[in-house]
Amino acid sequence: MPFQNPLVLSLTALTVTLIIMVWRKLCPTPCPGIPYNQKSAGRITGDIPDPELKAQKRLWADVMGSEFLHKAAAPNIYKATLELLDLWQLKASTVYRVQPFSVHEDFQNAALDAIWVAVVGEEPGVTRHEIHTLRSQNAGYTNTDNGASLSEPPRGIFLMEEVAYIADTIASRRA
Repeated sequence: MPFQNPLVLSLTALTVTLIIMVWRKLCPTPCPGIPYNQKSAGRITGDIPDPELKAQKRLWADVMGSEFLHKAAAPNIYKATLELLDLWQLKASTVYRVQPFSVHEDFQNAALDAIWVAVVGEEPGVTRHEIHTLRSQNAGYTNTDNGASLSEPPRGIFLMEEVAYIADTIASRRA
């Protein structure tokens, strides 16, 4: 009998324990205060039944295909990258001439510009707005000037604020 050997018994118990731990880690964690389906909490796919998951994968397959990425996403990524480089050149030659500057938010803005236009077809223009704002500030214009006020923030700014709000709300409920 194989289970009489203590080594086999220990390895079997360890394997079963590891499988249970991995399964629990893969299952979705419900957010406190948000109603959820109790049965779905024990499934790796959550509320998505297997046929629906396959249908979603088929739906997104075209968007993740190399032809779409080459024809639709690549030109937008290229444009966003050029705008990002223009912004950095402007920052490095004016405001931050002798000091380093953080690029984290600039990367987020450029990613939003590239992804949003590829998916929705509308340019959020966040990086372009940052360039325009910085150029206007360097020229001495402010929001309170009558003749040459800064342009209105693009829709992308609103999108960023909403995404940040949602992310903060989810993070605070999990903490």
